[in-house]
Amino acid sequence: MRVPPPQSRFTSDGSTTSLFFVSIYEDGNLSNKLIADMASRILQEALHPSAVLFTFLQSDFAKESDLFKLISDKMGPIDGVQIITKPGRTNLKHEVYVQVNFVRLSDSEKAVTEGLTFKNR
Repeated sequence: MRVPPPQSRFTSDGSTTSLFFVSIYEDGNLSNKLIADMASRILQEALHPSAVLFTFLQSDFAKESDLFKLISDKMGPIDGVQIITKPGRTNLKHEVYVQVNFVRLSDSEKAVTEGLTFKNR
């Protein structure tokens, strides 16, 4: 978080005075807490109980349809797909999270137990 620099203020007699800030509380582990909080919000808002969550890099696919085809070919027929987050300033690794609902429960179980390996990841 960026703190703005203090600005000068004019007093009643026309002279200027500079404000100063005093830290009352500091948390050295704040960035880790913010990341954990953001991940928790993503999961709470997006996941359907029978859905499977996949993570890919944005650079892996030119089009989202290529990503959906890969999952369908490797895991089984897809009933529904939702992109949960897209890369941005808060996602420095440029990851894309994909929530997938499969037609058959066995395909969901296969995705969870075996996983999906793409580009040795």
